[in-house]
Amino acid sequence: IPIIFASSVLYFPSLLQNVIHYRWFQNFINNTLLRQSNPVYMIIYGSLVVFFAYFYTAITFNPIDTADQIRKYGGFIPGIRPGRPTAEYLSNILNRITLPGSLFLAAIALVPSIFLAAWAKTPTAPRTPLRVRASTLTMPKPRLSLRNCVARWLPAGLTVRLGSAFPDETELVAIGVGRSAWVTIPGELQSELGESLKRGGAPAWERVFVAGVANDYLGYFLTPQDAVKPSYVACASVYGPGAGERVTRAAVGLLHLLAEGQNR
Repeated sequence: IPIIFASSVLYFPSLLQNVIHYRWFQNFINNTLLRQSNPVYMIIYGSLVVFFAYFYTAITFNPIDTADQIRKYGGFIPGIRPGRPTAEYLSNILNRITLPGSLFLAAIALVPSIFLAAWAKTPTAPRTPLRVRASTLTMPKPRLSLRNCVARWLPAGLTVRLGSAFPDETELVAIGVGRSAWVTIPGELQSELGESLKRGGAPAWERVFVAGVANDYLGYFLTPQDAVKPSYVACASVYGPGAGERVTRAAVGLLHLLAEGQNR
């Protein structure tokens, strides 16, 4: 209850901001009563918690009434005379108990403010800029190899043109943060090509991450050897045997361009 009362009293001046438009008053409210990390706020808040602890105790427990009730029912405190001496004894006990209790309650209420003040003084690490670079890559004409999709005994040159079903160009995006870089691939890159991409970007970046199926999906990108072996993966490699190496070279070049821009 004392914490609720103290918070309500502290909130009241902020309501007065809508009525009192003096600059000094506005600055005082904004810089002290609305900033929990401010020492003035903590002193006022803690003092209000202690005050309302005494106030709430005073209105909820009356030593005189309690002493009368004890005498009325024939009770007594050993060593204390009934009546006024009992009321004074209860009042002294209540004051001795309320003081440490109110201080403890104020300390609990000020824990968030203390953490905010300590956090504000904590030195922060320098911010690392986020760098982004994109490039457009022209792709070969998309064709569907019937040998890879239907039967391995069919001629390798027997293909079906896909026309406008697949785009003639795609976009690669490289993102750098500190010594780490990400590069997007518009499809699924074979692991061997992914390792080659990371090795190619290693001189410029400590860590290189490949984000597949990003921005678009253009099928599988395989090595020239695996792109001509009939399989469902090779069937979905619609840009031909050299598309995988073309995408890998473009991604490596984009990573180097991003690193050059970062080092300028």
